[in-house]
Amino acid sequence: MMVTWVTLAFTNYSMVEYNKAGFPPTLRVSGGVTKFTDGGSEHRVLYIHRVKLTGLVHDQMYGGYH
Repeated sequence: MMVTWVTLAFTNYSMVEYNKAGFPPTLRVSGGVTKFTDGGSEHRVLYIHRVKLTGLVHDQMYGGYH
């Protein structure tokens, strides 16, 4: 599963912390960040973060933080 989110400011880390639902988020996966400047008149800069979660089990609920 790919988890994607956007921030308005650059951060040094693109990280998701998660675990099976009901357990503390002890699994941690890092990803990458891409700078994006929109083509509008404001040329707003956004940072797109992407982290790939692997080994997930079908029908298993997960929870966590990023």
